[in-house]
Parts: sequence; C-alpha cells; structure tokens
Amino acid sequence: MLEPDALRGKTVLVDVTCISPAGKEIDQFQVVGVIELASERSIGIRRKGMTELYGLPPLFHRFRAADPDETYIWRRTGEALEPVDFVVDFSVSVGDAEMMLMVRSLGFQNA
Repeated sequence: MLEPDALRGKTVLVDVTCISPAGKEIDQFQVVGVIELASERSIGIRRKGMTELYGLPPLFHRFRAADPDETYIWRRTGEALEPVDFVVDFSVSVGDAEMMLMVRSLGFQNA
C-alpha cells in the first residue's frame, strides 16, 4: 500500500462515477491535478486554475501507478492528458442533484 508521502507532489487522474440510490449510473467525470495534501484523514488535489482542493477519501490502496506507455485521454474533449503519475477510480452514491454537484466541484469532503 502507498504511504501518504509517496503521493504528495504527484499528478493523479481520478475517474468518478456517481450512482443513484436505485443503483443507476447518473454521472461520470474525470479530475486531474497534483496531490497537495495526503494524510490518514483525506487527500487533496490541486486542479489547474482552481482555488479549492478537490477532496478524495484516504483510500491509498486504490491508487495505482500510471502506465508510462499509456496515453490517458480527457474524455470530455478527447485530448491527450499530460503524463500522470497515478490513476484512481471511485464510485459514490449520491442522493440528489445537489450532492452530485458537490462531488463534481469539491469531491469527497471529510465530515
């Protein structure tokens, strides 16, 4: 398992899938940025041009090293991303549109 120090300063591509209470996929998006905060409580990603960190749960075992020979694609535009160090994917249950917008804008917030 990765230690928090191994993630800090590294670039990560995050794939997020939002699931409705009925179990249906209702949204899927990507986030990319540099890991600025990594602790036992949370992970914070600095996205280019954004003031707020995007939050992830501290599930270090979910992170995997990016394949240096693979070109990762920004699904929204079809453009190739700059090289990333790690990739991770998460699914999250969202109860309503407001919760889905929060996940899209701020990520997973540690209550």
